[in-house]
Amino acid sequence: MKSSYLLLKPIVDKLHRLNTAVQKNLDKAYMSIHSKDYVASMILYSSIASIIVAFILTFGSTTGMEPLHSISSILIGMVADPLSSMGLKPIAAYTLALIVWMVIVSTIVFTILYLYPVYVSSEASRRLESDLIYTLGYMSILYTAGIPVERIFSSLAMVGDAYNIRSSALNVVKSVEFLGRDILDALNEEADRTRSRAYQAFLRGMSTVVRSGGDLKNYMIGFSERVFSRYRDSIEDLTEALDFLSEFYLTLFIVMPIVIVVVA
Repeated sequence: MKSSYLLLKPIVDKLHRLNTAVQKNLDKAYMSIHSKDYVASMILYSSIASIIVAFILTFGSTTGMEPLHSISSILIGMVADPLSSMGLKPIAAYTLALIVWMVIVSTIVFTILYLYPVYVSSEASRRLESDLIYTLGYMSILYTAGIPVERIFSSLAMVGDAYNIRSSALNVVKSVEFLGRDILDALNEEADRTRSRAYQAFLRGMSTVVRSGGDLKNYMIGFSERVFSRYRDSIEDLTEALDFLSEFYLTLFIVMPIVIVVVA
């Protein structure tokens, strides 16, 4: 990716808003890549994809190789035929059709690469939330043993893979130990970074409790109970949905055929 940026540096450096948006997505996905390197790769890969599709369509439409010839002719015709009917010369319509498909493919690849960090961060948040109840229990045990908040996150950074929270804990540890930030500021920064609303609420509440000198143990226990209650409600909703589907299946595929046979 570094080589992509060196190749496209004059272009990438001018895309300030895109770089900012991409960096935000990369941070939320805990991807250790600079936005300019990633944007350069987005531009390069989408350009390569457009060139490849132009080559494939040109090769396919000018040779008799099936099914490539049929597919290429159909795709080119979808754009070229309406242009030809408007009075455009065949070669011009063909060229414009190639350009249109190059732009379409390039846009698709560019969009996929742009959204990839969003997908990664969403998956990470989903996994984090699924194990949040266990993470809170682990943190409660450590805090009850007299371990300070900083050390709790250091411990999570070491064992966090089991709870899908290692990347988040590492960020907090780096902010405190390497950047010299206060633990409360580090917690708030991590709350801004994560896409998990439950984890975000927990971090902000934890920061508030520590700042106000409240009982952090009771806060963790209370938050754990709320998370557990939410899990229980979601399981009950899933159970009700499965009950409905099973009844629908029985009615549609077992009872209805019997009724039809009896009536007939």
